[in-house]
Amino acid sequence: MGGMVYDTAARVSPASAARPPTAKLADAETAVAVAAGLVRPGDRLLHEGREITVSGQPRDGHFWIRGEHAQGLAIDWKGHRSRGTLFRRAADTLFRLTEITAVSEPGGGS
Repeated sequence: MGGMVYDTAARVSPASAARPPTAKLADAETAVAVAAGLVRPGDRLLHEGREITVSGQPRDGHFWIRGEHAQGLAIDWKGHRSRGTLFRRAADTLFRLTEITAVSEPGGGS
């Protein structure tokens, strides 16, 4: 199957695609749903219950995504002890880790 790349980790049920996987986050972090087409190198993602970091510029191409050959993105990542590539459509949901920032209320007193 020269040139064909499979992503078995991409098998996510549609009902669970909009919910972040459970994992312990730091007190000042939250996981925000973003389209795969919006991730950039250095972004920290929550994937399968662990933190991974996007390690390269996502590449466009045709890949095996959820059992079909489709236009999508190859997103290289690295984790604590592993690395790999996610294959997703640009509109697929991923979860970016972000720090929670305090928001002051309008007209707030001192």
